[in-house]
Amino acid sequence: MSTVTYSKRALALAKHLNLYVTNLTQVEPAHVGYDTKEFYYNYDRFLVLTDDEADEECKRYVKDTLSITGNQHDALIEEELKYYSRGQIISTYDCTEYQVDDYFIYQI
Repeated sequence: MSTVTYSKRALALAKHLNLYVTNLTQVEPAHVGYDTKEFYYNYDRFLVLTDDEADEECKRYVKDTLSITGNQHDALIEEELKYYSRGQIISTYDCTEYQVDDYFIYQI
């Protein structure tokens, strides 16, 4: 009998959704050895990030959305982040950031 080990991210999302972790579907990472950050439950998609990863995801999203190039992009990104929360930027479903243990959960 083999034992299945679930990541801390998967366990945090299951706790947030009040589900058994076996109900979640992991999105396989693009590179072997990387921790999966994206999960599905039914047809809903979630990102489960650490604090630093959420900051980086915000910056990446703002940069991609505004199509910023050149040296002006850092100032514009910081300006955008002053007015919007990480939940408003990352969570395209309900603009909400949920925290479970050391992870931040976004429905996308």
